[in-house]
Amino acid sequence: MLTVINAFCLCFYWRILGKNWSCLFFFACTLYDSFFRERNFDGNKYEVETGENSEKYFPRCRNTEKHPDEQNENAEQKCISLFDHIKVLYSINFFFKIFKLYDIIFSMSKINIYIDGNNLYRGAKELGFEIDYKKFRGWLRQKYNPQFVYLFIGLVPERGKFYEHLQKSGFILVFKQTVSVGEKIKGNCDAELVLKATSDFYTKAFDSCILVTGDGDFGCLVEFLQENKSLNRIVAPDTNRCSFLLRNKNVEITFLNDHYHKFSKRI
Repeated sequence: MLTVINAFCLCFYWRILGKNWSCLFFFACTLYDSFFRERNFDGNKYEVETGENSEKYFPRCRNTEKHPDEQNENAEQKCISLFDHIKVLYSINFFFKIFKLYDIIFSMSKINIYIDGNNLYRGAKELGFEIDYKKFRGWLRQKYNPQFVYLFIGLVPERGKFYEHLQKSGFILVFKQTVSVGEKIKGNCDAELVLKATSDFYTKAFDSCILVTGDGDFGCLVEFLQENKSLNRIVAPDTNRCSFLLRNKNVEITFLNDHYHKFSKRI
């Protein structure tokens, strides 16, 4: 019965904690240990008379036909102790994951992320990176645990499949109608981003927010959010392209230059 319970816990936490390998190894040791204590390696139980009509089952590490002597009992204890030590070591990482899960579930802080899609794309491209948006969404989840991530981009009808991919990856898309100027397609979403972030602030849709941009045009939005203590940080796509109008706002800025390799590929 103990083995069945541990097997259920293994599957449950493997699913809930994001398929963490330390969690898997920890519960695998527990599962094997419980099986080891209930049965012998050869699957047989043996009796030891300790009194009138009494019997006792001992786990053992070797397949022997007679009662284990003191040397075998010591070997057995060492074998069990090994699993106990392994479980203790891996349980440290496991309980950190438990605390993280608790914080995710019971945290009262709601964070929204607003991404200037064009600024992010151009910043990454100039540094020689092509963003994998599914991995980028995962990085944002792991780093900031946002409730909603809004991506503001220009609408190009021919890119429908790409937009579907973005939505499946976890982004909420906010489009701006594009205009063709010669060979260039323009669709500046600055106004839409400012309007959405401001509207969400007044409707109390978040406790704090993160702006992903390096565009100085958002300086007024940064000031507004700072005055109302609702800005968590700015995430700038490129150190060299981050406007001074953002740098001088005395706000924490995280630059993606050292993080692109986690969710992008070289081009």
